[in-house]
Amino acid sequence: MYKIIGNKIKMVRCSKEYSQEYVSLKLGISQTAYSKLEKGKTSMTDKKLSDIAIILEVSKEEILNYSEENHLKTTSLVKIEAALNLLSLDIKKIKEKLDII
Repeated sequence: MYKIIGNKIKMVRCSKEYSQEYVSLKLGISQTAYSKLEKGKTSMTDKKLSDIAIILEVSKEEILNYSEENHLKTTSLVKIEAALNLLSLDIKKIKEKLDII
């Protein structure tokens, strides 16, 4: 059971592009202790799950209902968003160069 919850937490964390170090720092625990939570090697209390949900900016229910399908969709959207941001920067640079000419 803890392993399943830990895996869901990991998928949400990765979709947010947060590192284990970042989440563990916010929780006030070591990265090793946090890694054990994600691997299901440490018991997950309701309080820990609530704290992690707050850090990940989601509800506990979103974590518990998270699936690989959600993960793939979210990860793809994050990558598309990043690509669009890069394209936007490139367009801005081109416009600036055209204004100079």
